[in-house]
Amino acid sequence: MLIDVEQEIAQWAPVQKYDEYFKNSKEIADNAKESDRYFITNKKYWATFWEDAKSLATSPSRMDKKDWAIAAAVVAGGVGLVAIDDDIQDWVRDNRNDTTQQIFDTVDTAFNPYLYAPALLASYLYSRQTGNTRLRRTSLMAIEMLTVAQIVNVPLKALAGRSRPKKGESTDFGGPTYSLGPSSFVSGHAIAAFGVAATFRKEYGMEKPWVPYVSFTLATLVGLQRIHEDQHWASDVFLGSAIGVAVGLLIYRNAEARPDWMILPDIKPGQYGLMVKHEFGADERIRLSE
Repeated sequence: MLIDVEQEIAQWAPVQKYDEYFKNSKEIADNAKESDRYFITNKKYWATFWEDAKSLATSPSRMDKKDWAIAAAVVAGGVGLVAIDDDIQDWVRDNRNDTTQQIFDTVDTAFNPYLYAPALLASYLYSRQTGNTRLRRTSLMAIEMLTVAQIVNVPLKALAGRSRPKKGESTDFGGPTYSLGPSSFVSGHAIAAFGVAATFRKEYGMEKPWVPYVSFTLATLVGLQRIHEDQHWASDVFLGSAIGVAVGLLIYRNAEARPDWMILPDIKPGQYGLMVKHEFGADERIRLSE
């Protein structure tokens, strides 16, 4: 007995009700899109700036012994570098040549932190076109990091009032100042470069081992360029890099902890429904809603 396959398919209930199933699932999924805050048009994303700024400002109250030990080691390293900043800067000046100048001019042109925000915005727009959820979220987290990190950068510059290498000695801390431009402590370029590097390393480092090497190498070149050009002391760059990494990690961890769910249509033979999915970090985890 021959079976009319097309007729059998046409009589299959899910096929007969496909349009209804698809319409309902798509409508629910579109409404649930707001649960993913990492869209520039989502107000929840901009609210994240304030949430993470408060988290950063109050972070000392949540630090454990390990955190304090790490912070103490970083501060000690910075103080140690302050003691030899002049010697390091003299060595850099003595060994500066046309080749190093050409290298760091290229670094300043290609990887200037003032280009980070436009580049990350372009990365976000590309991710929207390609449907790359991870790149979209990571790009927006990095943009947020550039802003939130100023909570640390601006007060330090204002309170320290440290002279830049081309203007004075490493011990010239002029105290509180309203003019942040001449203030060397700390390096905002290092904060930006290492913060972005830490964000992308956290997201892609496990499955793409080359990402940390490339991102932190470029960040290091940015820091060295600031020393080479007499814009910052070595201690400015060291502490700026530590701050950038810390802020980047804080923003990433806060993002992981938020209940940002992706809700997608899940159409199966004889039924339709939703798949509740939480996708973040190098691991993709499927969780059941309560």
